[in-house]
Amino acid sequence: MLEDWQEKLEREGKVILQVKIKSGASKNQITDIKNGVINISIKAAADKGKANKELLRFLSKQFRVDAGNIKIIKGATTHQKSIKVVI
Repeated sequence: MLEDWQEKLEREGKVILQVKIKSGASKNQITDIKNGVINISIKAAADKGKANKELLRFLSKQFRVDAGNIKIIKGATTHQKSIKVVI
């Protein structure tokens, strides 16, 4: 599902993602992509940054980069986020 963003990351060394998070889900997964927004379910609750941390770990596995290479650049306290991934 993330092939276009993965290719852009490889070409340009960075990519900005628009994501919408649903916390407290039964498992971590990408549910769908609509209008360039990646909808992701995360197991952790939206409590004290737990969902954000789990989101970064999940995306690091999807993009095969260190979690330190992924930053929330907008929306840290909301369900809609802008995330920067770098190589």
